[in-house]
Amino acid sequence: MARYIPAQIGGAPSDSITDIYIPDNVEHAELRLRKKDEQYSLTKKELGSDGDSSQQTEHAVPLSKEEYQQLKRLSSKRLRKRRFYTTYYGNRMEIDVFRDELEGLVMIDFEFDSQQTMQAFQPPEVCLTEVTQEDFIAGGKLAGKRFEDLHDYLQKHQYQPLFIDREDFQGEVSTK
Repeated sequence: MARYIPAQIGGAPSDSITDIYIPDNVEHAELRLRKKDEQYSLTKKELGSDGDSSQQTEHAVPLSKEEYQQLKRLSSKRLRKRRFYTTYYGNRMEIDVFRDELEGLVMIDFEFDSQQTMQAFQPPEVCLTEVTQEDFIAGGKLAGKRFEDLHDYLQKHQYQPLFIDREDFQGEVSTK
């Protein structure tokens, strides 16, 4: 979780992302329909055998716009966010700024090339707390919720809502 909006998002490449989780009648849907700018896919994420959320396998199937349009009718559990891409001491950093009902939520995710790099990593000051293993923050659980619905979880981490200028959300075209 972010403590504050990192300065790195200024001028960083970004994507507008809409995720729809299927089916919508379960607490944590495992299928994700994604629109990332003008790219469409259907993804299934699976945890490693030990249940470690930091080690997930993604199986993605590219879709046409028409296929996406048909499949998105299957669920109303959705969320939108702008994802900014940058680095921190050589590690890939993704900053998700949520929109609509989840506005105020900002998550930071780091990607690592090896298990050793991940284990040696010291989170920067911009990170409020580590929530990788916390179930409430999974996209399939967040979809369809409002920021207020997360109150108890966020309060536990002393999270304060964060906002960026609405101009950063103009259009649906990637700034990459």
